[in-house]
Amino acid sequence: MAKKMMQLMDVGKFAMAEFPIDTPGPGQVALEVEAVTTCPQWDMHLWRGEPMFPGMELTYPFTPGAPGHETVGRVAQVGPGVTSLKVEQRVAAWRALPMDRHGTYGTHVLHDVDRLLPIPEGDPAAAWAPLELAMCVATTMLDLRDHGFLPCRRIGISGLGPGGLIACQMAGAMGVQEVIGFDPDDRRREFAAGHGWAEPMDPSAANANMNRGKPDAMDVSIDCVGSAKVIAFLSDHTNDVVAIFGVQREDYAFKPRHGVAPALRLWGYPGHHLAGARFAHGLVRENSLDLQSLCTHCVPLRQYDQAVSLLLSKEAIKVCLLCDAPNV
Repeated sequence: MAKKMMQLMDVGKFAMAEFPIDTPGPGQVALEVEAVTTCPQWDMHLWRGEPMFPGMELTYPFTPGAPGHETVGRVAQVGPGVTSLKVEQRVAAWRALPMDRHGTYGTHVLHDVDRLLPIPEGDPAAAWAPLELAMCVATTMLDLRDHGFLPCRRIGISGLGPGGLIACQMAGAMGVQEVIGFDPDDRRREFAAGHGWAEPMDPSAANANMNRGKPDAMDVSIDCVGSAKVIAFLSDHTNDVVAIFGVQREDYAFKPRHGVAPALRLWGYPGHHLAGARFAHGLVRENSLDLQSLCTHCVPLRQYDQAVSLLLSKEAIKVCLLCDAPNV
């Protein structure tokens, strides 16, 4: 029996390819993949032939199944010594596999036990597949909380894509009094407002009362874009700390006015960890974090090109790709 996987063959081209189904080794399980949600920046960058990270080597054909990693599946086989998961158990990946291994855009994949968490039966796959992204956001939110910055009076979240929308929800769940979601795109602002996750604002509408030191300035801001222009905007409208979550691809300037009391702090990304995954998992379980609504579209994996097109046009926020046999 063979597994089918999506493989990027060249810029803007993909194929569904077959590979042998591997037997899990120690610390591994074999998963039958139910669904995978897009990680838009990964999918769009690789589709356009652009590296996701500065200095990343990019060659085609790309690793089979990559960049798929936001995954829900069912354990089909456990490797030697694995006792924490059982055959037929439903799981979600909280951490991506290394890029030199097959990704999860396919019908089957070998996964590491310590990168998976059990999830309830009966919940839609889209309610859990973005858990890995939620973990990434949670590590920043928990770091800010543990250093005394959260909860706060007013937080600004820049970029109302999937990461920003998760950050808005987490901020509310953590007791932040006012969540401002900055995005120049009308559709994204309407989406955030419609779900009650943030008070949306076009960055161009920020007034003088929102400047640093003024009554309506942010106490804390989080950059979910990865743009020098966005970080400069947040730095000019935040009193205490600007946390950098988006992937940085350009230099940014810390200007003299940002060092004037109250001095501004730039806060780096703390790295992935299981505590963030468990925090996000708990919020989903208690209905304080809605990941399913981020998946605005659902298509079969064999229509991967349509999924990327929906992302590039910003018609979709995330796309849930169905990976069971009838959909590949």
